[in-house]
Amino acid sequence: MKRNTARQGVAAGFAYGMPDFPVSPARAARCGSIAAGEQAGDFLMIDKPIEEIEFSDLEKLLENSVAESRKIEYKRELPGGTGSDKKEFLADVSAFANTLGGDLLYGISEKGGVPAAIGGVKIADADAEKQKYESMIADGIEPKIRVDLRTIEVEEGKAVLLIRVAKSWLSPHRVIYKGHGRFFARNSSGKYSLDTQQLRDAFNLSQTAVERMKEFRAGRIFEISAGRIPYVGDDLKTFVGGKAVLHFIPFVSLTPAFSVDLKSMQGKKHGDPLYITANNFDGVAGRGAGRLPSYVQIFRNGIVESTCSFFSRDPEDASTIPGILFAKVLRGLFANSLEIAKFHNIAPPAFVCLTLVEVKDYKLAPSWPLTDLVAIDRDVLPIPETVIESYDIKPAKVLLPLCNILWNACGFAELEYDEKKALE
Repeated sequence: MKRNTARQGVAAGFAYGMPDFPVSPARAARCGSIAAGEQAGDFLMIDKPIEEIEFSDLEKLLENSVAESRKIEYKRELPGGTGSDKKEFLADVSAFANTLGGDLLYGISEKGGVPAAIGGVKIADADAEKQKYESMIADGIEPKIRVDLRTIEVEEGKAVLLIRVAKSWLSPHRVIYKGHGRFFARNSSGKYSLDTQQLRDAFNLSQTAVERMKEFRAGRIFEISAGRIPYVGDDLKTFVGGKAVLHFIPFVSLTPAFSVDLKSMQGKKHGDPLYITANNFDGVAGRGAGRLPSYVQIFRNGIVESTCSFFSRDPEDASTIPGILFAKVLRGLFANSLEIAKFHNIAPPAFVCLTLVEVKDYKLAPSWPLTDLVAIDRDVLPIPETVIESYDIKPAKVLLPLCNILWNACGFAELEYDEKKALE
């Protein structure tokens, strides 16, 4: 594949490696087919958010004879307490995560894979029951997976336990309970153990997300370095010179068929200070307020790019990164990204990437007077990406490790108290 020489130069600046990865047509097709199925509602057999599911929705499964499939399974009884019972339960959960995700329903009997009756199971304390299975899943499967649990009352003292397993982008997951160490997936007949070739394919498909993230990130940093940024009403001169770029990249956004409804964003206010103000070729963009000029680009696939400039009208501060102010702005941009993902119901996990551009010889101004400042020694400073598995997360938990690396590059051991508080 022929590559742009200038783009290679930017990619080469990423010290920990961010090459322009080619993706094979076969691999792209596999990713595309999964995403297309999810967008068509193929992921959820009960096509409702789990917190909205009612007993009437379970009755419809019986009325419509909705058979077991890759995305749904019925169990008359709760998992037993023996070691083999626990392994069986963990195999069921991991198989869903390794395939397309789906719903496990305890308290519904089946005949030939078709639901026969909603008898429910005895659950004395719903919260304790849910905590028990959440702990079992957390301790018995690696890497950890995301599940949601809900009890739906059938009659007094009896309920259906619904365990909704999200399709994982960190697969394959294996059962590790008591050294089990096996990998499972699902087909229309139920779960099965992955063989060597299937495991190899699963690991390759998971790695594709990392490759595509790196390719997207390198390409966007090249465009920003070249001055090609969305015009959202601010004077473009404010984006000349050093700037920070925060990329929020959900895994599902890296699949070819995935897109979001950008029309629903028109006139929306997301957090503070983001307003959606402009349509463009890539999607829609917003203009930020505050003391550091900033913009937010929302791509058609749900990726959010936030950029703030270190521009200052004071010539003496032109090559300075204001520590506390930058931390405050970065926190706001990250919070906006989370809100946008929630607004579009884009499932986690997501990559979070912080990159500084055109910052060679810039210095970080800490929260206390200091004259002997260390200058950044490179033009592009790519902070290693991190992955978040939930959107219910405090910004400081994600951003503090990223900012500490920036502070290290500027000669500091870590952020000071006031700078840390600005991230909270």
